[in-house]
Amino acid sequence: MTRKLLTASVLFFFVADAILSWFSYRSYFCSVERTGHSHVFTAARLAFAFTIWNFFAGWCGFWALAQWKKHSFTGQTVVAPILSTTIAGMGYISVPFWIYRGHGVFLFENTWADVSCFFTEGYGMIFLLVIAPALALTTLLCEWIFIYRKSQESI
Repeated sequence: MTRKLLTASVLFFFVADAILSWFSYRSYFCSVERTGHSHVFTAARLAFAFTIWNFFAGWCGFWALAQWKKHSFTGQTVVAPILSTTIAGMGYISVPFWIYRGHGVFLFENTWADVSCFFTEGYGMIFLLVIAPALALTTLLCEWIFIYRKSQESI
C-alpha cells in the first residue's frame, strides 16, 4: 500500500513541478538575477513541499477509506479522494497566507528555501485562482488512480 502512495506521490511531484515551472516561466521574480537561485530548483523545492503535503492528504484519505471499509459503509471509493483533495487543497490555498510575513517580507526569503517568487506581486492572487485548484485537481486524479488500481487488484 505504501508503494502505491509513493508512486502516486512521484507522479504528483512531476505534474506539480511542471505546473509550477509553467506558472513561473520567464518571471522576473523567479529569475536567477533576482533570487540567486535557479528557477528549475525553486519550482522543484516548492513541488517537493507540495508533494509531502499531498502524501499526507493521501494518507488521510487512505485512513478514511480503511475506516469506512471496517464499518462497511457504502460509497467508500468516493470519500477517500474527496477527503484527500479537500485536505490538500486547503494546504495549497493556505501557503500564500502563512508564507507572507507582511510589509513585502516572506518567510524563508533569501535562504535556500526561498519560494517567495511564486507569491510576489500579482502572482499570489493568480496562484490562488489558477495554480492551487490545478494542484488540487492533480491530487484528485492521483487519488482516483490510486483507488482504481486498488479496486482492480481486489477483483
